[in-house]
Amino acid sequence: MTGKKDLIEACKKCFASLFTDRAISYRVDKGFDHLSIALSIGVQKMVRSDLASSGVIFSIDTESGFKDAILITGAYGSVRRWYRVPSIRTNFSFSNPR
Repeated sequence: MTGKKDLIEACKKCFASLFTDRAISYRVDKGFDHLSIALSIGVQKMVRSDLASSGVIFSIDTESGFKDAILITGAYGSVRRWYRVPSIRTNFSFSNPR
């Protein structure tokens, strides 16, 4: 994506994703108010992953659901590669008491 117009369009799609059938159904099942939810969008410059590294950050423990943790996973190369080969990842976890 390039330019402000593309960025704004992509952000609109992200915000609209809060109101897909799946998202609405999830909130109904969990008892969340549809208008009391929030979404943030991170925007960053892309780099060539074949020359650098890639990674993911989570604000909760995705396996246990523990909410007072921050998990960071990264590896050299494309994210697709390290999903297939978990042993090449580097993982960090931090306590994040709220």
